[in-house]
Amino acid sequence: MYSAYEVLHNLIGLFGVSWWTLRLFLQARCNKHRGTVLEISGISRRIKGFVCYLCWVAWACAYLVLAITLITTASKDIEVSDTLSIMQPHASMLAFFVLAYQLLAYESATPRFVNWIICAFHVGMITVAEVMFIKMTKDLVGTSASEALFKVKLLLAAVGLMMGYCPLYMESIRHQGRGITLTTTTSIYGIIASFSSLIATIMQTHPSPLAIVLHTGTLVNEVALLISHLVWMFRTRQERAAARVQGLTFDELAAQHARNGLPYRFAASQKIAPPTAANSPSPDSPSRDVEAGRAGEADSWEWVELKQQPKADRSV
Repeated sequence: MYSAYEVLHNLIGLFGVSWWTLRLFLQARCNKHRGTVLEISGISRRIKGFVCYLCWVAWACAYLVLAITLITTASKDIEVSDTLSIMQPHASMLAFFVLAYQLLAYESATPRFVNWIICAFHVGMITVAEVMFIKMTKDLVGTSASEALFKVKLLLAAVGLMMGYCPLYMESIRHQGRGITLTTTTSIYGIIASFSSLIATIMQTHPSPLAIVLHTGTLVNEVALLISHLVWMFRTRQERAAARVQGLTFDELAAQHARNGLPYRFAASQKIAPPTAANSPSPDSPSRDVEAGRAGEADSWEWVELKQQPKADRSV
């Protein structure tokens, strides 16, 4: 029979796992919507793909180390709290497979079946590595080499976690601090998830120091990205208000300045799909001149696409 403390502990752990899974899902959905894994202009797709892949592999390795540590240090009678703690790093590794597939699908010209083969190779490689290292490290638990091994794992996990957030920081810097992949809502989900997981870990009978470090690092990074985005919102309050007066979003106004060759302090988000035959504006279709507020030349494809976006996707 579980005590009230154990029930609360397990509920907090389940809460953290659920919200973290939702946060990763929203990141993948954002990538699918815009057709790219990262909005960084000025560099080739190959370089961007290589940087993202390298950082995400390190990020997956950080959670792989955490999963191995939690499994090898768990008691023979695994409790619910142990299961929830082990689920979270595996959810992150699952997200890595999804991001890897999106990276291949959006940033390379390889056929779809090749992308599936490469992702299946990653799944097999990480699975084999997890099983192999679990078997190796279980024999070292309680020995003199255990402490040295923990320091190595702590270093690898900390470096991998920071590398995993590097692409998001690069994207934020290119957009003057704005959160593109992680919107305000997604960042809040990540903060709630990491904080809940941290509290659930601390409440365990024998909390893992490695889990505490990783959850704390995740919380710090999620908060930093959210603060950066809120600062950007404060800096662009006048520009966003001017866009609303004209019936535009901030991105539409920034994109219009770029089309007209006018200087603008802030970069627009490129969450716009390229034109297709079905949605490209026809020469005879009526439109408006946004700056003059009257009928004029047809706007470019960005205007047409953004007008068709659902309301939730037009939020800043």
